[in-house]
Amino acid sequence: CRPRRPLAVGLLALAVLGADFGGSGSPLRWAAARPKDPDPDDPLDDDDSSAVLRLREQLQDPNVTGGKFGIVMVTGPSESKYSKLTIPIWREYCKRRRLPFVLQREPLNVGLAFAWTKPRLLIELLPAVKWRYALVVDANSLPMDFGRSFEFLIKVHMRHKRYANDEIHKRVIFCPENCIEDYKNAIEEGACGGPHLSGCIFQAQKALTTKLVRFWYAKRRDDSLPTDRRIYRALEKVHERYYDEIFFRDIQSEVGKEKSKFIKTFGWSQEHGFEIHNRIYDFIAKHKTLSKVGNQADKAAEL
Repeated sequence: CRPRRPLAVGLLALAVLGADFGGSGSPLRWAAARPKDPDPDDPLDDDDSSAVLRLREQLQDPNVTGGKFGIVMVTGPSESKYSKLTIPIWREYCKRRRLPFVLQREPLNVGLAFAWTKPRLLIELLPAVKWRYALVVDANSLPMDFGRSFEFLIKVHMRHKRYANDEIHKRVIFCPENCIEDYKNAIEEGACGGPHLSGCIFQAQKALTTKLVRFWYAKRRDDSLPTDRRIYRALEKVHERYYDEIFFRDIQSEVGKEKSKFIKTFGWSQEHGFEIHNRIYDFIAKHKTLSKVGNQADKAAEL
């Protein structure tokens, strides 16, 4: 009879072949349990203390912190030309859905790219709110369905089961994956390049969520990461350590692209480059619901 292959060799062969023990596509886990990571050693000494204090005061308002869900937008000076078009529409969406809307325009830190205000805000917001989930959007995005809550994104995508023993209950952070529009095999074609940071969902009532955001924010000083993509690569690095707790998925049919049906996003394009303002303006002007909301906002601003 054929000799039996030693167990260690057999396990190695399974790993090389990409096999798994609990269902198709599940990652092979060698350790029984991951040791608990200590909290990041980050004194937050690059805070703009006055700006952080103003945010904390805002988060004392029960009208801001109450409710089941909430939406957050962080937008800086470089986006002001088109954020003035999209902010009123997001406000109206939240009004109709009875959702708190937290808008952060002021940087919360000193000497950093404005993008790092997003995780810094979340460090303050997540422990302060009573929301179950927070949806974070950028100013280059528009809500397309005022009759629908973003709750379906949690059920359909954040809790999507990749394989039989996928521990979806562990997920506390979800982000749309940034992928090209047309591909057949994402891995073989290198079609995806990390997360979109607009459309991310954070489970607010879990202390682990804030801890992972702190890990993400602490990597702002990691010079091994590229400067221009550091905020994205930083979250990817945390995801590598917390594979079960952080989940990225391509949901561009609904979120993250100009063609998306639920949250439309205007980013770089082959035809228009980074010209975003005019594209958003033209789209709103041609859209029956959004143009009405925009016109009402303009009239209110004139009063």
